[in-house]
Amino acid sequence: MGKKSILSKKLLTVAGVPLSLNDIQFTILKQNYNNNPLIMYGLYQGIIGGPNIRRRAYTSENVYRNLENNAVEFINSNRGTSSKSVRVFRASSLYQRNKEYFADFNSDLKVHLLSYLEGNERGEIQAATTIKPDISDWTVTDLYGSYARIGGSFADNNAAMIDSVKNVSVDGEGNAFSTNFSAASSMVIAEAPATSRVSPELTEYLHELNMKREATSAQNATVTVEELGEVPVDPDPDSDDEENE
Repeated sequence: MGKKSILSKKLLTVAGVPLSLNDIQFTILKQNYNNNPLIMYGLYQGIIGGPNIRRRAYTSENVYRNLENNAVEFINSNRGTSSKSVRVFRASSLYQRNKEYFADFNSDLKVHLLSYLEGNERGEIQAATTIKPDISDWTVTDLYGSYARIGGSFADNNAAMIDSVKNVSVDGEGNAFSTNFSAASSMVIAEAPATSRVSPELTEYLHELNMKREATSAQNATVTVEELGEVPVDPDPDSDDEENE
């Protein structure tokens, strides 16, 4: 952060005007699009603790719909929000870094989150007196992200490409968990209950994914050995000469 941040460096030149990433976000986008906080959900950061990257480019027809989809996913994941206590409601540090979008930070952020928040946490944020924006995970993302909001370890990498899915396992009680997650994501993982915000439909979906993964792994691991038969051996050319002598 600050003037020495890479986000503040004039890395781009557009129509002869040097621009930084902060110029684009807080001057061009913020001012030209009515200070709409949805803008932040369209700026991919390459970290687990940030919003998703979409598979398809934003267009004039789909931009607001897709930004809202990203907002719903992020806010309803443990990367975005988490109830800490009766009076304190936790939110991503993304909102602190984008506090310019919330003039009265605590009040305006609460209104914004309530616009997209689902389930029991709607009541929890309404009862809270303070929003604490301290949820962070700076782990670099990859293309093997996990499904939206699968509680504990499964929330480790959802900021990768949306709809990407990691290897999934389901235990005897129907709890879904990732079998290949980054230990560096423990800041987010440790805060989530094992099956928080996981619907029966999603658990069933993950079970089906796991079955398909196991079937694919078994198929790919199969080695077929074909019988090659005996290789014909040419007679010793010298043997005929010996017989003819």
